[in-house]
Amino acid sequence: MKRLLILFILFFVSIACVSASDDLNATDSLSISDSDEIINSGDFSQLQNLINAAGEGDTISLATDYVGGGEINVNKQLTIDGNGHSIDASHASRIFMINADNVVLKNLRLLNANTDMWGGAIYCEHPLTIDNCEFISNHAKYKGGALYSFTELTVINTIFSKNSAENGGAVYLESSHALFKNVKFLENQADWSSGALLSLYESNTTVEGCIFINNYATQYSDAVCGNNYLNIINSNFVSDRNNLEFIYYFDDWDGRDGNLYLMNNEMTSSYPWDIYYRGDTPISSPIYLKFENHTVKSGDMIKVGNIYDDVGNTIQIDLSNPITLEVYDKNNNLVEKTNPSFNKDSGYAYTVNLKDGIYRLSGSISKDISSDCTVIEGILKVGNTDEKFNAKVTTSSKKNKSGVVLTSVLEPASATGIITFNINDKNYTSTVINGKASITISDLENGTYAVRTFYSGDNIFNAATAQDITVIVGPSDIVIRADNLTKYFGGPERFAVSLTDKQGTPISGQNVIISINSQSYERITNSNGQASIAVNLNSGVYDALVEYDGEEISSTVTVKSTVSGKDITKIYKNQTQYYATFIDTKGNLLKNTEVEFNINGVYYKRTTDSNGVAKMNINLNPNTYIITAKNPNSGEQYTNRVTVLANMDQNNDLTKYYRNDSQYTIRLLDDEGNPVGANETVVFNINGVFYTRYTNASGVVKLNINLAPGDYILTAEYKGLKTSNKIKVLSILSAEDLKMSYRDGSKFVATLLDGQGHAFSGQNITFNINGVFYTRMTDGNGVARLNINLMSGEYIITSSYNGLNIANKVTIS
Repeated sequence: MKRLLILFILFFVSIACVSASDDLNATDSLSISDSDEIINSGDFSQLQNLINAAGEGDTISLATDYVGGGEINVNKQLTIDGNGHSIDASHASRIFMINADNVVLKNLRLLNANTDMWGGAIYCEHPLTIDNCEFISNHAKYKGGALYSFTELTVINTIFSKNSAENGGAVYLESSHALFKNVKFLENQADWSSGALLSLYESNTTVEGCIFINNYATQYSDAVCGNNYLNIINSNFVSDRNNLEFIYYFDDWDGRDGNLYLMNNEMTSSYPWDIYYRGDTPISSPIYLKFENHTVKSGDMIKVGNIYDDVGNTIQIDLSNPITLEVYDKNNNLVEKTNPSFNKDSGYAYTVNLKDGIYRLSGSISKDISSDCTVIEGILKVGNTDEKFNAKVTTSSKKNKSGVVLTSVLEPASATGIITFNINDKNYTSTVINGKASITISDLENGTYAVRTFYSGDNIFNAATAQDITVIVGPSDIVIRADNLTKYFGGPERFAVSLTDKQGTPISGQNVIISINSQSYERITNSNGQASIAVNLNSGVYDALVEYDGEEISSTVTVKSTVSGKDITKIYKNQTQYYATFIDTKGNLLKNTEVEFNINGVYYKRTTDSNGVAKMNINLNPNTYIITAKNPNSGEQYTNRVTVLANMDQNNDLTKYYRNDSQYTIRLLDDEGNPVGANETVVFNINGVFYTRYTNASGVVKLNINLAPGDYILTAEYKGLKTSNKIKVLSILSAEDLKMSYRDGSKFVATLLDGQGHAFSGQNITFNINGVFYTRMTDGNGVARLNINLMSGEYIITSSYNGLNIANKVTIS
């Protein structure tokens, strides 16, 4: 009760001592005995009042911490900037219920929230962005210890630490389209599934560049659990609990579509499985089936291999007979084909029942698991043997501008060693890398050459030779034609190639390779010697390369845009708007047609005029935006940058000493970005009080700052736009508590600074102790002293100068 009473008194005193007609003054003070507790933080109702008073699209900048309980309702599009302050629910309630689209929370610390339902700190069914926030020690009984989302969600540069729930210790996503980027999940806990992040139903979740450390669940997944579209990229997982996998994926639960995509994630734990997969759709990222090398005796059981992601994290597959083992002898004859048994502690096991010799372990993975699986073969030596495998070598050639390129491919690809090419009794060597060796020879004169190929062998494979090939150096009898192509985006035109001999006779049934935009495509010429590919590229200019029988020809493909617009820079709410021109896939104007724009996450429909032009009014707050214009005829999406500038500038954060001459200034700008003239009105809000001020002839307006020492947020509003700065008022009066013995000669010391922070001499400071007032003058160091000759006890001494009061404690023993 005492705390509430003090708050109400402070509130009414502040109203009584400041009026909007005065410059900022805070000269009155409220004395509170040292037995009372001074409350510096706000409560939840005060924050709710700020939200209620804000306008749609406003930014609320917090200047203090908030402690309390009672759910805070955000029912309009707002940005809440915490400036590093905390909102502490004291385990009494949830903090935020988000009931509006496109709310932004940033620079906030959300602590100690609690709910018997879902979403400990935040419950949201609307698009939400969270930037640079911390969620610490929040709890939900069922879902999402810190956050529950049923919508679009973006979380960046944020920390979730020591949150807890039954499912989704930190975050629970339900049919949500979510991005987590540069987010840390630290020591979150789930009583059942997913210590950090749970993503279910129709969610599409991307986790990029995130860190997961020592999160914990009792049943499923220490870190991430999902059954939908789940993409985990460039993230780091660490656990010293070693009880569960980091990622648990299952999309066979509710019949919804989904897939798992993993790329470049680092996982550190002594638990044998990093990833658990149970699904009815294949993993969409590359995986590896790796068979191991062993030297054993017949009858031994071995760990034959495992399944890994792209960087070697282990994957446990919950599917009957997911892999097939194929055992080949030294002559590559298949001697056994089987499904290895699964051992949860180590991996896939195989009992060796083979005669002494050398064997190659290969195989395949079920198409239900992956259609992009690389098999890494193993070598099995049984008993004492000197046997080696026979390798197959195939050599091919092609010509380019540098000469002749010779390439040898070895089967199996695990073979290593050296390839030697012999031409005219001259040797050219190349090292085998990943089963392939290649070399470019540029010193051959025109003519026909036989190429002999020798493989050196290694400790597993015997030496081998390839079938000789013939290389012709010089002019070719083949004519390749590939004309440059210019088309509009989405148009039906194709890039065409033709093959003829020098007499113009078509050459049919030949494979040509067309390379464009870093992709290569094989096409077969028809009876007219022609082949073509569809060009479904974004607008731009592309180099195309056509290859046939070692010959190459280059062309250019130009895809013209069906939407055109320009980047714009404008002053807030001036008359500058965004325009885009639309044409169809044949280059004709798209007249009187409904088109679509997307900016700041919101979609708008507009209709083109008779010139194919559509206009989009830009009334957004100052920032840089990407606007996307979509052409309904071609399907092209075209982007421009929109920069909105504030109609105020030259405003800076201000740090000043109490009541010195420093002022807050800001300049107002007209619609062209030039300074306004005199008598334009701006409204300031600081410390809860509004002030109206007017510009001078240079468009500058000033506000005197005569507040008590402390940190403040000052907001200036002009033509509907608000901008904020931090105001810091430094005290010019300082003193320390005094502990002394009765009449030991100790003095109470106060130090005074001038408006520039220098010692202020020759000034009178008034001291009030035990109900008696004393005046003392500061010396050359700005110090004033008061002899203390009171009886034993504790006293409050107040030092005063120019309306500034500070209180200290004097203890006499």
